[in-house]
Amino acid sequence: MPKNKKGKIKNKKERARPKFDVHNEAVKALWGVVLVIFFLLSVLALIDKAGEAGSVFKKVAESLLGLGRFAIPFTFLGASYILFSSKRRNSYIPLFTGGFLFFSGTLGILSIFAPEGSMGGGYWGRFFSLIFVKLFGEPASAIVFVGLIFSSLIISFNIRPAMLLSALRKRSEEEKAQDDLSQDASGRDIKEGGKTEFKVRTWQGAENPKFETNSKTKNQKQDERDDKRG
Repeated sequence: MPKNKKGKIKNKKERARPKFDVHNEAVKALWGVVLVIFFLLSVLALIDKAGEAGSVFKKVAESLLGLGRFAIPFTFLGASYILFSSKRRNSYIPLFTGGFLFFSGTLGILSIFAPEGSMGGGYWGRFFSLIFVKLFGEPASAIVFVGLIFSSLIISFNIRPAMLLSALRKRSEEEKAQDDLSQDASGRDIKEGGKTEFKVRTWQGAENPKFETNSKTKNQKQDERDDKRG
């Protein structure tokens, strides 16, 4: 009876395996490659080198994003980097959330500072800027949009401010310690500046003993010469 139970459990596990059995890291890498392809295609579309599909993409991007269309390739490239380097199991939801916040903040700022009658941030930026400017005014809305951009970077790249500050503090302490060591070494060199040591290697490979030259030894030699003359 126990053997039959084990056999049933094994059969259930084998049946539960998916047909497309690929590791999660491989799936993320695959999506990273797809985003790199989108990056290249978007660059070609913005310079009118992607055919009819590229021209349609450019028109839609101009109307929807305005000047923010030039940020599309960099967004694809940054998202691919995150998928390649991230160790999180699920990186897709933070990516979408960070991308939405990034474009909302960037296009909102472009719409606020764009000349009247122009669509600097496209329809997307105009929609968000109208809401925030009506509620808070232009200066406060610009601050909110900058905060959205920083929030998008924190969410997308999984930045932890505490660890970032500790790393910066550690780096400054190491630089300070190196400066202190260099100052101590220079002080010792100044104290021992009146005395120099060197070794002479003969043609046979043997080393002569250390020679020391300083102001005292020169005076002694001069005294010996004076004694011989006298």
